[in-house]
Amino acid sequence: MTVLSASQDYTAVRRWSCIDMPFRTKKPVRDEWQNLRIRYHDLPKYFGRRCNIGVLLGEPSNWLIDVDLDHALAVELAPQFLPATGSIFGRVSKQQSHWLYYVTAPAATKKEQAIIDAKRTMLVEFRSSGCQTVMPPSIHTSGERIEWAQDGEPAKVAPDVLLSAVAALAKEVRTRLGVPDVVECKPRKVAVGPMRTAISSDVERCRRYVSRISPAISGQRGDPSTFHVCCLIARFGLTDADAWEVISEFNQRCVPPWNDKALRRNLENAREQVTAAGQFGEKLRKQTDVWRLQKPGEPVAIWKARIHAIEHRLKQGRRKHA
Repeated sequence: MTVLSASQDYTAVRRWSCIDMPFRTKKPVRDEWQNLRIRYHDLPKYFGRRCNIGVLLGEPSNWLIDVDLDHALAVELAPQFLPATGSIFGRVSKQQSHWLYYVTAPAATKKEQAIIDAKRTMLVEFRSSGCQTVMPPSIHTSGERIEWAQDGEPAKVAPDVLLSAVAALAKEVRTRLGVPDVVECKPRKVAVGPMRTAISSDVERCRRYVSRISPAISGQRGDPSTFHVCCLIARFGLTDADAWEVISEFNQRCVPPWNDKALRRNLENAREQVTAAGQFGEKLRKQTDVWRLQKPGEPVAIWKARIHAIEHRLKQGRRKHA
């Protein structure tokens, strides 16, 4: 199966939203790739060349979920914990590491991690809207071909059931490895609502934000400091003219100031990086605590109890890290 024929099958038969990405890579590079919806007759324009193919997860693909098994022990234990499904793929060195499902209600991405060798390590990931997965027959960054282990229909599962199974699998992996869970001291925030165009008040808000950042000084990590400010401006989604105006004001305080050519190169590189990460204009969306949202059909009493339990855990985590 070629990438083009795979994209045609995924789009027309399975009703998945496909995106293209460079050969032997895992990350899309197109602007606003999360919002890209390629129609069937346009597929040859995107996939009629040497490239990889990804599928947008969650809402764009009828609530397709990818349970990504990052740790080798999670791959080994998965059949004991995850619901059976007819759609599984992986690569030679990591076979059956991706299990696909359809969930019956909206669900957010959930990452199960652990502290291994003093580093935060991903064990299992429940991947939903806002994420994409590189699909067969793409070539992994290692050079291995991504292949189907079971090329059937993904099982349809209630999100709470699948999330519980993922949590149980991750807990067993942590227990066998003898490593602790990652305790978040802050609630995870996600951007919600439609993207909008930056207006004058957004430009002024960005300018005030940048004005509070210390100037870049040569010999004192001035290069990364300036690039950080450029990335911040890109996350406000400013136009090129507005972005140049804000960064020029910051540049006047730098020691010594950047020349225009270097400053514009920093702005361009920052915009590319922020766009590739899907963060361009993210500050123009409303930020909300994802764990505070009531799940679809969740009783009010259970929702309040869950929030109370999470807030207690966060409070204990803050005491531990104090």
